[in-house]
Amino acid sequence: MVYCTRITILSILMLFSVFASAKSNWAFRPNIVFHRYKTCQGMIAQKYPITIYLETSTERCSGSACNWAPQMVYGWYMYNKIGKKIPLVGNSCYADACDIQLRLFVPEDPTDYHFDEKCNLIGAKESFVQQNGWKTDSMVWRMGKGKYYPVSLQTTHAFDWNTQAYLELEINEIGIKTVDLNTLTHKQSIEKITILSQKKVENQFHVIFSYSELSNPYADGRGHCGGGIELHIGHITLNKSYEVVKFNSIYKSSCINSFDKEVIYDKAHPEEGIKEKVAMP
Repeated sequence: MVYCTRITILSILMLFSVFASAKSNWAFRPNIVFHRYKTCQGMIAQKYPITIYLETSTERCSGSACNWAPQMVYGWYMYNKIGKKIPLVGNSCYADACDIQLRLFVPEDPTDYHFDEKCNLIGAKESFVQQNGWKTDSMVWRMGKGKYYPVSLQTTHAFDWNTQAYLELEINEIGIKTVDLNTLTHKQSIEKITILSQKKVENQFHVIFSYSELSNPYADGRGHCGGGIELHIGHITLNKSYEVVKFNSIYKSSCINSFDKEVIYDKAHPEEGIKEKVAMP
């Protein structure tokens, strides 16, 4: 009888442990999809189908601080029939002062290469060139210092400063709700999202987060607020059906408008929301 009682107690404890450990885990997680790259499909010499992938950097080929100093470009190209990516480095300049608007090179060693004073790659194995004023769908290509051959291109993905920004509510690491922050905040180029506080209170999910966008993305990191940030603090509440029932935000700081406000919130109690600290007169 004592043995049976012990077995029963042990079984109850095991069941309790199972139910206790079955408590769900949840969290809001940020997700941003960037489109800051360009892809093209094309042909070299009307014979060889290729694909090109390019990303533009804020780095400059030369140490010049002028607006027309060539901007570094990185990427790859491949012959479609072979499917092997060949690293590319180069530079672009779309100002009227530039004779060449895009140069791409295949370096001998993609981890160790150097440019000359005119931003040409020293010892390039291959090169693509697009003269200023040419249509964006045409270039020339050559091997080493050999003959140039025409390259026809068609853009399959255009470079875009806009992003797709989301907050994902995950329960047990499974996505349950996606909040479209572009639509909610009316900001189309969100750069960064940081979760500051999150908590479930009375069947409602609360999250306080910061989100930012570049002040002047087209300045390429230079000029007035070229590297500046516009920062916001937001508060979202979802109900038990995972619908957004409340959203508000505070414009915390701005490079363009030169201000930095203090935003107050209780990290332990995000359900209390956010507010701007008012300066005492």
